[in-house]
Amino acid sequence: MSYFHSSPKKRHSLGTAHPTFLATCVALLILIVPLAKGVTIYVNPVTGGDAPGWGTSDHPYRTIGYAIAASTDGDLIIAQAGTYTGSGNTNLSFQGKNIEVRGVGAPGTWLTVIDCGGADNRAFKFVNNESRWARVANLRIHMEGSQATSIHQPCI
Repeated sequence: MSYFHSSPKKRHSLGTAHPTFLATCVALLILIVPLAKGVTIYVNPVTGGDAPGWGTSDHPYRTIGYAIAASTDGDLIIAQAGTYTGSGNTNLSFQGKNIEVRGVGAPGTWLTVIDCGGADNRAFKFVNNESRWARVANLRIHMEGSQATSIHQPCI
């Protein structure tokens, strides 16, 4: 005679996963997907051209805005040395994408500059629910009549 009562363990079939398990999987996907690495897109204000098929290190885009439009989540945009000004280089929106725009050179050398011109312009506008994965790094931002802002570490 057995003094221990054992009841059969309840098992879930493969077709009916536990709701907590499903919620955990969805949360992990939300965290992992932005970490996916994209491609590197290059921009050069002097030698670049804004045309489909460009954006490589040999044939960079001319404007940061064109590079942002051509990018997808996870992409890295390298703004090569130079001063970026005017249309396509100011009032930039990441368009809700999880991308990074990064200048070149060691921090403090400020080889990449965005010159916003007059008071009506900004370098970047984050207005499309960009996440913490949308980043700007290693750029100097200058606006006429104000002190330049330098961005060392990735930030939004």
